[in-house]
Amino acid sequence: MRKRSWVVFSVFILCLVSGISARSIGPIDTTVKHDVTLGYTLGMLSPFNIWEKESIKIDTNIDELEYYTTHYSLGNPGLPYVPVIFNSTPSPLGFYYGPDYLSGYFRNDSTLKYFTTRAPYLNFFYVTDPTTHQFLDLVLSQNFGKKLNAAINFKRVRSDGIYLNQASNLNQLSLTLSYRSKRYMALFDGIYNSSKIDQNGGVANDTDFTYSSFASQRLATPVSLASARSTERQTSFRLQQFYFLGYDAADTSKENPFMYVSHTARISGNSRIYSDNTIANDSSGFYPEFYHDADTTYDSLSYNQFINDFSIGSAKGWSKVLKWDAGVEDQWVHFTEYSGVPGRNKLRTQDSLVTRMLHDSVFSNLIVHARVYNTFINGKILFDAEGSDIFAGTQHGDMQASAHLGWKPDSLRLLKLSEQYSYQTPGLIYELYSGNNFEWQNHFSKITTVTSSVVYEDAQWHLSLGGEVTQMQNMVYFTTADLNSVPAQTADPINIYKGYIAKNFTLGKWHLNTKEIVQSVTANEPIHLPKLVAENSVFYENYLFKHHMLLRVGIDVFYNSSYYVYAYQPVISQYYVQNDTRAGNYFYFDPFVTFRVRTFRMFFKMENVTSPFWQTKVFYGYALHYPMNDQVLRFGISWDFWN
Repeated sequence: MRKRSWVVFSVFILCLVSGISARSIGPIDTTVKHDVTLGYTLGMLSPFNIWEKESIKIDTNIDELEYYTTHYSLGNPGLPYVPVIFNSTPSPLGFYYGPDYLSGYFRNDSTLKYFTTRAPYLNFFYVTDPTTHQFLDLVLSQNFGKKLNAAINFKRVRSDGIYLNQASNLNQLSLTLSYRSKRYMALFDGIYNSSKIDQNGGVANDTDFTYSSFASQRLATPVSLASARSTERQTSFRLQQFYFLGYDAADTSKENPFMYVSHTARISGNSRIYSDNTIANDSSGFYPEFYHDADTTYDSLSYNQFINDFSIGSAKGWSKVLKWDAGVEDQWVHFTEYSGVPGRNKLRTQDSLVTRMLHDSVFSNLIVHARVYNTFINGKILFDAEGSDIFAGTQHGDMQASAHLGWKPDSLRLLKLSEQYSYQTPGLIYELYSGNNFEWQNHFSKITTVTSSVVYEDAQWHLSLGGEVTQMQNMVYFTTADLNSVPAQTADPINIYKGYIAKNFTLGKWHLNTKEIVQSVTANEPIHLPKLVAENSVFYENYLFKHHMLLRVGIDVFYNSSYYVYAYQPVISQYYVQNDTRAGNYFYFDPFVTFRVRTFRMFFKMENVTSPFWQTKVFYGYALHYPMNDQVLRFGISWDFWN
């Protein structure tokens, strides 16, 4: 509690010292979006953007304020995401280590926000509960003149959890700089991510979870690992520059450039460590093998990446039938892998753990990419097609392609048809791993993925619906525990069907926001998904105190049908299939109260409120042996400041 108090106190001292207050330049109507501060993603700022909005207007709405982090985790905020909903997005082209189930907590190059603001802007978002949980998201942005903006973002997720060895500690610090003039634009970002998560391997026996003696004291529940921990660090710097050419000096009314040239440079470093110092005492039977040391595991890997991209393309002044861009990307990666082995200290007086390099590899790729696109009939028809190919390098022959056709009769409605194709080498973790408990070296065939989808969005009717069909050939996955959870590949084609509908209903001051997702996979395939996932919110909303306060009282409801959930292997931070235990068919009820006064917002939420009545009757969770949190009260505040 003392640490959380200091966090709140420090932020408010920062506000006072910097002279930032809840005042703005003139009055701001907080019931609608305003343009004192505008946010942008990379996609919005790109000269070839035709799909995304031109900017994000900062507002103070309270939609989903209480749903600030994912519900699909290993039972504690900050622990790895669980793949409950199928994601058809292909992996990045070129070097790709493998799925990172912590990345969803962090912003990346494409989701970071750049800003332009007519007054210094600060957003402070903080969530806590009486004992174990802390969430902080702090954004500060300021313009220096009309062309240059700087923004700093700090994000933190920390939670002790309610079981032994379940704590999470995730931090991200990012900086964005944007400079925009008539002929030149530069976008820079720097990101530092640090995550430390305790790995308890789940409860030792699921029956303990439903046994009455453990129901009120979760710390008494035995877990599989008492001291295991994973540590990850990621650092990246990215600079993208655009120089615009071909202005018509005689036509000053448009001032639209004819073409642009761009250069992108990105440097990144990634490291991962898994350690367990008490294998002999409490981990009997959990690890399948011991290749180096039967008492201690210390596996580490790192890879540093350098990317350069040169591109040229058409700009706003291009009046031909099709607009275009093309370029070439050079990618270079240095990968190393270590494992701890027994040794002697420098004085040779006692045993110690030293690391031995197991792999030292360099990956390089040359990637060409091209795109054609345009809008027709005054923006009502949108066409976009692009492709990328690795024509030389380690992953030679890998390629991606996509095509999109959109119909936009007005600013409120959009119908979009899409086709995506990828032919790619599996992630490195599926082909190469060496550590104390796992070891493999594979040469899998390339994976072919084809996805067809349709999406319809209607802002007037608050409706969004879509469907997609994905076919995968040569899918890779991690086998069941009786096969040691090692990678394998299936040559059989796998079809995944997904459809969803999201609709907001209003009846007077009552609201129902609903999203229903339906998924289907061919039987007996190594990919497991619930057939139904429901995310619903029912609430009453009204203005009070002569329209000065907006109040919302309601309940969020989460549900998924029963299915064979994945199991999690903490050594490699990956999920593997299991065909023995089903979970799901459980309703999570989260009642909440949210209100807003000017730019101040606050919520109170009781998560999983019914668990005291059901926790001794049924196991609830999204992964094998990892129960979700029991009933817990959380509250959060979000405050926007301008000066």
